[in-house]
Amino acid sequence: MPHHGWKIDPNNPGPMERAKAVRKAAREHGGQVIFVGRTKNNTWCALVDIEDPGREGEVYKAVGGRDKLFELEAFGEDD
Repeated sequence: MPHHGWKIDPNNPGPMERAKAVRKAAREHGGQVIFVGRTKNNTWCALVDIEDPGREGEVYKAVGGRDKLFELEAFGEDD
């Protein structure tokens, strides 16, 4: 299952609420958030697993994607 690294919309109303909303949105659209956080200058990123590659765009939109950074492929037990 690929891990997609994305920049996402910043927090509103606050960081804890934003992280919770990202996890919920991904889950509702077929993804699972592995990590969500921000840099010191408030650039938000999320690392998301998506089992069905055909749903990538749907999950990206749901979590507020702004820029696709990378896609990682896992090797070993997770394949």
